[in-house]
Amino acid sequence: TADRKLQLYRDCRSALGARGLLVSADCHPAAEASLAAMAHADWRDHLRLSYSDEEADRYLAAWADEDVYVPLPQELELLRDAGFVPEVVWRQGGFAVIAGRAN
Repeated sequence: TADRKLQLYRDCRSALGARGLLVSADCHPAAEASLAAMAHADWRDHLRLSYSDEEADRYLAAWADEDVYVPLPQELELLRDAGFVPEVVWRQGGFAVIAGRAN
């Protein structure tokens, strides 16, 4: 959940100290629904390079049960609230790498 993720980031901030850097690479869908749907379709197409349609759909369904994908603007807000100064250093589709300098 977003609350648990915020606590995780606060724990990371405490562990890193004054000059720490947190780097996270994860799925961060767009906040706008149609863009998020396009990225999801691209992800499914990528999975279909290695898996059947049924397998790809099963993986996506399983991941949806265990993962919480936070839209990028909300993710950056969670990092700020935890005491980081976040910067998106790479993004392609629904995936991003974020570096957060301890504030």
